[in-house]
Parts: sequence; C-alpha cells; structure tokens
Amino acid sequence: MERFRKLSVNLVAALDEELQRRGYGSYARMERALGQSPKWWYYHRETSSLHLDEFFAILDHLGLDPGEFVLQQLRSDHNLDFGLDRPRGEPPALVTRAWERFRGEATGRRLDDAFFADLNEKGYRAPRSTLELLPPLVDLAAPADLPGLLEVAGAAHWALIELDAADHCFQTALEFAHVLGEHRKVGNLLRRYSYVINDHGDSARAHRLVRAAAAILLRENDDLGLAKACVEMGQWLGYEGRKAEAMQAFQTALRRLPETEGRYRFAALQSLGVDLKNLGQLEEALEYVERARAYLPHVSKRHKGKLVWLEAGIQEELGEFEAAGEQLMTVVEIFRTEHPGEAAIATCDLVRLQFLLGRGDDAYETALTSRGLVEPLAGNKVISAAIAELLRAERAGLTLALVARVQQAMEAARRDRAAWRRLAA
Repeated sequence: MERFRKLSVNLVAALDEELQRRGYGSYARMERALGQSPKWWYYHRETSSLHLDEFFAILDHLGLDPGEFVLQQLRSDHNLDFGLDRPRGEPPALVTRAWERFRGEATGRRLDDAFFADLNEKGYRAPRSTLELLPPLVDLAAPADLPGLLEVAGAAHWALIELDAADHCFQTALEFAHVLGEHRKVGNLLRRYSYVINDHGDSARAHRLVRAAAAILLRENDDLGLAKACVEMGQWLGYEGRKAEAMQAFQTALRRLPETEGRYRFAALQSLGVDLKNLGQLEEALEYVERARAYLPHVSKRHKGKLVWLEAGIQEELGEFEAAGEQLMTVVEIFRTEHPGEAAIATCDLVRLQFLLGRGDDAYETALTSRGLVEPLAGNKVISAAIAELLRAERAGLTLALVARVQQAMEAARRDRAAWRRLAA
C-alpha cells in the first residue's frame, strides 16, 4: 500500500491538529472506532507515516470531506493563494472511479514517463478517444499514477471545452498529488489547470495560479516545468494587457526551454511575434514567425493557421498586400474546418485587403462566401447577426466601414473565451 511521504508541513500533522480540536479523549475514540490498539496514533504521529486507507478512515470518523480537507492543507502547506473554487455539478464518472480506487488498498503496476508522454500527446491530438481509454487505466493503475491519469483527463476535457468536468479532474488530481507528497506534480498540475481557469474568463486568477505553480516548481528544481510556466505566465499577462511583462516571460521561457519542447517554444515565439507586431516592430516580428515555423510539426492545424494569420497581418502593415492576400486565403481555408468563427473574422480581413487593392468585385464575392459559415455558427447570435449584416450588403453597398463594423462585433464575441471555443467545428 502507498504511504505518505514525510512533508515539511504534512497531512498527518494536520490530522493531529484536527483531533486535538475535538477535545480530551479524541485519540482513544478514534482508535476504538478504527479497531486499532491504544497508542496506535502516537506512533503514526511521531513517524508521520500512514496508509492511505487509514487516512481516509480517520477522515470518515471525523466527518470531514477528503477533498475539502486536502485542498485546505494544500493551500496551507505551500502558503500560496490558489484562488480555487470547488467545481460545479457532479464529478465525471472517471473522477468517482479514481476516488474509490485511491481510498482503498489498491495496488497496481506503475506507468512510466514514456507512457504518459504518449498519452498526453494523444490527448492533444484526439481528446475524445483519449477519454475513452482512461477508465480501464484508472482501474489498473497504482494510486501514485492516478494524479497523472486525471491530469490527462482534465486536459482532454479542456480541449473539448467541457470546463466543469476539467475542473473536477484537475482538482482531484491536485488532491491526490498532495496526499502522496508529489510537490513537483502539484506545480505542474496548477500551471496546466490555469488554461481551464482562463477559459472560465478569469485571466487574473489564471495568472495567480501560474505564479503559485512557478514558486513550487522553483522550490522543486523543476527547470522544465518552470520554463513551461513562464510561457503560460506570458499568455495570461498578455490577456491582462501587461504586454511588456508578458514579453519578458516569453523570453525567459525561450532561454530555458529545450529544443525538444517544440509546442511550448512555438507558443512563446508566436506570442512574441504578435506582441512585436502590435508594437510596430514588424521586421523583428517576422523573424519570430520564421523561428516559430520550425516547430510547426509539433502543433495542431489550428495553431498553424494562427501563425499564417500573424504573418499576413505583418505583411499587410509592410504594404505587401498581394502576399498578405494569399496568406489570408490559406487562413480562411484552414479555419473553415478548424473554427468557423475564426474563419468569419479572417474573411473580413481578406475582404478589407481586397478593398485596399482596389478589387471591389473580389471583395464582394469573398464576402458572399460567409454564407457557408451561417449554419455552423447558428448557435451564436452575435456572429450570426454580423454575418447576416455582411450578406445583406449589395455589391455597391459593401464598404470598408461596414466590414469594420461587422468584424468588430465578431471580435467582441471572441472575448468570451469558452463560448468562442465552443464554436470550433
């Protein structure tokens, strides 16, 4: 059976404090309730060792919710503000299954790092089928592997924009990792959980979570985890409008990230390209686009589309309208299958560019292609209304002002991150 590792401020000590709060005789009452001999608790208190099933039995005796108790100690042990709320709704079946296994006397074969690397990659490429693989793995895994399996589940639910399910998976994984004394795992779980928090619309809380993760990972000498946390910190700082700090975080990440971490290096380089473009440093922004291109094999088609779109925007500002137009056609084509909402915004970009080139007829014909986006975007009233306004414009009535107004409405809808991501095909 798994045993607690000795912690600087550990759960055994926290249990002892709780027992003492229950008054005189609480040790003896607990020992009788658990069928243990007198002085049994004194031994475990001094050695800070306890079986998992014994830990949960004590919590049941005290009437304490295991998740709430562990989460409270997690905050206390690290003295950090995670700012976590309990998840909404019922937990997914996988989480309930994991709790049952973790609370028992389960043993199982350990899964190695290579297995988890492959599983995480599958979760990135095919989240739904990855979730289908996890229940039998949870049933067979050693308790020490349950945090990692729930981490994969949380990331897969996040990719599918199932945020409440992702909340349950990540918080339960955090609780298990803390019980097992896996501080490095706690830090990495917190930084990955920040994506879920950001999609809840709270970039400030996502930033606090990553700062907490970075502090833990620094203490644990996890250089790779810390480098990844810098990428996430840069993203959430960017959402808060703190561009200079964001760029600093991305540069720090690039100095620390190994070449093998292509996805994270791509994110840092592409984000720096965006920030430099916004600052008007166009040639330097293009250099970062070129550097990011080397990591395209590591990222999804959607991320490739974002990079091409960034390059098109830089070319337009450099006055290279023809090249930008060709790039935008590629962007529209990519996002028609990846995210029709982004395809609608990119279509507006292309229409605007064709106007700038003096090709009014082409601009009108391009605007009409938005008709094919109406059905997949029917669930979003703002986007649907914006496309309808574009389609109502006759050839002579299509103007740059109208295109700008329509695009503005679409970009306003984009700010609701979770709702926007749900428009993905």
